Amino acid sequence: MKQISRRAFTAGVAAAAAGMRFAWAEELPKDLKITRIVSFDLRTRRRKYVGKNARRGDHGQSSKDRMARLYTNVGVEAVGRCWKPKEALAPLLGANPFKDFDLASRRMPGPLGTRTMVLWDLAGRLLRQPVFRLLGGKKAGKVPVYDGSIYFSDLLPKHAGRWQDRFKEEIDMGLRAGHRAFKIKIGRGNKWMDRKAGDARDVEVLEIIRKHAGDEAVLGVDANNGTTWREPNASSRARATCGWRSSKSRSRSKCSRAWSSRSSLPRTAGRRCWPTARARAT
Repeated sequence: MKQISRRAFTAGVAAAAAGMRFAWAEELPKDLKITRIVSFDLRTRRRKYVGKNARRGDHGQSSKDRMARLYTNVGVEAVGRCWKPKEALAPLLGANPFKDFDLASRRMPGPLGTRTMVLWDLAGRLLRQPVFRLLGGKKAGKVPVYDGSIYFSDLLPKHAGRWQDRFKEEIDMGLRAGHRAFKIKIGRGNKWMDRKAGDARDVEVLEIIRKHAGDEAVLGVDANNGTTWREPNASSRARATCGWRSSKSRSRSKCSRAWSSRSSLPRTAGRRCWPTARARAT
């Protein structure tokens, strides 16, 4: 079983994208203008009640995503997830969002920062191309996904007396849905428990899940910037459980991936930043 890092994977995707022809970009209308923008909340119901993470209280059984819908002067509309206030969206009105489109890096410069899903949707609709192809993919295929709904169920009063079994039930729910990878929330000692006891519980939960899910399951963790896990015993037990591998120490910003200099365990600062777990190379 070969270990691959997220960094290596994204680097490979970028390299593939850089080697492709960019003729399709020339077909974007040069007179394109955004004529109207509508923002709305897309509300959904979770399949289960979701508890705490390292920083927030119970998430409940409902969720919402902030969406944006763009209207253009050529009759093409687009929609995508976009957590940006109206002040950030306003500069797009009357403008061509692809005026400064960076072909080499496949980046969308402009007021949306990294929240450019709606712009990629617009580009795909204008060019009648799937977005995966615009990003460098050569053909459609299967994309691995993970179940990211494993929160602090042990801290819910409903499951307090049987929390070990509850985690097994949640893993079974994911397996029945077809998931073979799971992102598990850690960081109980940041806010909800004593630090030492919280770290110990984090590791205990991981060990329960690993034993129940089996060695073939891919496990990752998300601390929401709520733990460093520098206690040696917890670090070594967690690493053995999830199959982390060492990486060079690095630190960028609070909201980016940070690697602890005292251990080989990465800290996660947000939902998108989770450690490399045992995985098959694809």
